[in-house]
Amino acid sequence: MGEASVPMVLRCEVGIAEGKPLMEQYGLDELAASADAVVAGLGPLAAGLARLACGAGRAVTLEAMELLVLEQGRELLRGVLQLALDRQAEREVRVPQVTGADGVPRRRAERGHARTIVTRAGKVVVRRIAYRSGVRGVLSLFPRDAC
Repeated sequence: MGEASVPMVLRCEVGIAEGKPLMEQYGLDELAASADAVVAGLGPLAAGLARLACGAGRAVTLEAMELLVLEQGRELLRGVLQLALDRQAEREVRVPQVTGADGVPRRRAERGHARTIVTRAGKVVVRRIAYRSGVRGVLSLFPRDAC
């Protein structure tokens, strides 16, 4: 990809003046589309990073810049973590059977079970396959939780 094909944000200002957005939204839209072409779901994170860079550039003091980058940067990092977890969930392979420490085989698999966990970057949702035995009182197993 040559330099001429890289989308650019022409003006790095957020807000409205004379009824027009100051940050060139189409530049961010192109950036987001390009990022999504590389990794599905990356577009909003790339646009968020561009907005963060613009906001940090407008900060009056280093302290204000640092606070902005730490607060909004953490949310972007949480987004990267969530994106990676979602991609792993899409690729999770169903196995024919899972047997627990109780010796009971679980042959029924159900996708889409989720749990929220708190990481150093913030809350994320882990989606995984649940394996059920069909026996009343026997708990489901989630092999992905062991990773």
